[in-house]
Amino acid sequence: QLKFGGDYDFVLKLGARNSFHRSVVGIKIFDQEGNLISVLESLAEGVGQFDIVGQATVVFSVRSLGLLPGTYSAGAALYAWGEDDPDLASENLLTFDVVAATVNDSYWPYLKEHGIVRLSHSAQLLEVD
Repeated sequence: QLKFGGDYDFVLKLGARNSFHRSVVGIKIFDQEGNLISVLESLAEGVGQFDIVGQATVVFSVRSLGLLPGTYSAGAALYAWGEDDPDLASENLLTFDVVAATVNDSYWPYLKEHGIVRLSHSAQLLEVD
């Protein structure tokens, strides 16, 4: 179980018997109905293409997890740079639950009925007449 608002690392460990060059990796997050919620992609996060000679580990740091409570699944794919189809892929490597938690010392937690993702990170009352 992951706690809503918590800090997590999604770690993808890859190994190859033969060298795999110009690698790009991604993790896709899906909701229970199979809808794509988000993608964690090495290139989009500033990790350039890389060669896998033996083993490689890519860590995606997720700070203040914004997925609202529910059950999600994650899949991963390994691409060679410039290719449309992955050389290695699995759509359901991991299933995880996100549980409710309060944020910013609030009186009320975010719940499943609030949607899929939390966009705001805070709120403040500026003026009351």
